[in-house]
Amino acid sequence: MKVTSGLRPMARLYIALLALSALGLTIASLSVTRLPTLDRAVLGLAFVVLLAAAYRFPFDFGPRTKLTLGTSFLFAVVLLFEPGAAILIAAAGRLLDYAVRRTPADEAVLNGSQTVLQAGSGSLLLASTGWRVDPLRFDTPEQLLAVLVAAIVMYLINTLSIATVIALESGASPLGVWVRSILGADAVERLSQLALGLLTAIIADVHMWALPLLLLPTLAVYRFCELHSRLQEQSRALEHLAYHDPLTGLPNRTLYYERLHRAQAPERSQALAVLFLDLDNLKLVNDRYGHHMGDQLLVAVARRLEGCLRPEDTAARLSGDEFAILLDGITDVADATRVAERIKERVHEPFALDGQEVCITTSIGISLTCPGDASSGDLLRMADQAMYRAKNTGKARYEVA
Repeated sequence: MKVTSGLRPMARLYIALLALSALGLTIASLSVTRLPTLDRAVLGLAFVVLLAAAYRFPFDFGPRTKLTLGTSFLFAVVLLFEPGAAILIAAAGRLLDYAVRRTPADEAVLNGSQTVLQAGSGSLLLASTGWRVDPLRFDTPEQLLAVLVAAIVMYLINTLSIATVIALESGASPLGVWVRSILGADAVERLSQLALGLLTAIIADVHMWALPLLLLPTLAVYRFCELHSRLQEQSRALEHLAYHDPLTGLPNRTLYYERLHRAQAPERSQALAVLFLDLDNLKLVNDRYGHHMGDQLLVAVARRLEGCLRPEDTAARLSGDEFAILLDGITDVADATRVAERIKERVHEPFALDGQEVCITTSIGISLTCPGDASSGDLLRMADQAMYRAKNTGKARYEVA
């Protein structure tokens, strides 16, 4: 996890507790670990270098996606070495990585502690089942189950430790962050890396110099994760285009109608209001300053509309200079008129665009209903008619249907 700035006190305290836990686990593991043979010691040094290289040079194949094979090599270390040796190798790999680049102290302690806890927990769990590391044995279903459980434990430690820091930093509910992290989009990538770690351990156990054979499966995992990430990005982009206005980023007519329809469900008991807005004389702005300025004005108006609403409300651009607002869960008409008055005042404030001061007004129509009283189309049509009454009686005002 990257830590780019100072952490909150609670996050720092949590990282300190992680570090103490990692230290205690290291001491306990070393006390029950035998010295490795010369061949295993050489193999351990090779994995120190592999871990450091994996942490230092992650694959970067997306705007928000990096893949490191450190998880794969760490799982291989857990399978190949006794608990104390596995922890020392994991810690040495992290230290070697930190030695060749500047790393903030908080990040170094967090990632180092997390790595030690993963290696120690996984290897101790395997050791408790009678796991043999020299040579590896997969003779019984119990041993295969132990490998699976160790992989799951390591995945959970890695995911939950980072998620907890994120929750403490953001103030979000830890449980919600944990669930999203465990079931998140990167779960497939991380589990794929653990599978690659099992293959790495098997090859290294047969012959250390056969490790270059991992190049092809490593590239296959990389390509799979790259494709998975790109498909997710494309899916999110297409979904956003289907439901949002490309200019302002606001929900479009389709998404607005969906939310309005859900707000009118029979089981809902709260009233709602629809506001229909039309900018007055936008054509004059386009004629005087050009359509580029008109587009900038529409974007600026959209941002001001969002600033006038609660998180549960919806502002949408229907077409041209027409906007619609959905106020869900209001008590009476006064709630809607207060919002309309606030929007009118904010939109009437001058806009500074490309060094020019641009002024515009808006006419607003309001319709109210209880869930199930009128169709979505009727609500919007009544608000539209009220908006035209506001325009015909002087503009820059609002009318209630």
